[in-house]
Amino acid sequence: MKGKAGETGLSVRSIPGEGKKKGTGRNAAQGDPRIETLRKLAVDARDAVSAGNLEALGRVMNRNTEMQRALHPGLVCDKFEDIIKIANFFGVSGCKVNGAGGDGGSITILGDGEKKKKKALLHTLEEKGYHSIPVSLSPQGVRVWEPT
Repeated sequence: MKGKAGETGLSVRSIPGEGKKKGTGRNAAQGDPRIETLRKLAVDARDAVSAGNLEALGRVMNRNTEMQRALHPGLVCDKFEDIIKIANFFGVSGCKVNGAGGDGGSITILGDGEKKKKKALLHTLEEKGYHSIPVSLSPQGVRVWEPT
């Protein structure tokens, strides 16, 4: 699911306390426990994918979204909250907001593999005007297909 284009810099500058500190990016947020948790969650997600543990990946995705809410309420906009609510109704494993947050960015939904539920979820989201880009995880990883 995706929103309209956003600007990450605007989101970062609106985090309480940010923009008043010297420096930008990684140095500006040093020591903020919310940022440190997000960094740890990235490692946890990598480990879950490497182990093929999609249940753990779903928990990490949900925790990441919780931390984004804690960082600033505008990072998870009302549309994403609606999508998460719908996705949870269908019993998905996890949801993670990506990109700038707010009205920009996208949301990744990790399903549980049940095709009927996935189809019903996508249908419900499309009825509400949301657009999806279905993707699948592959045991071979990312592959580039060359024209023959």
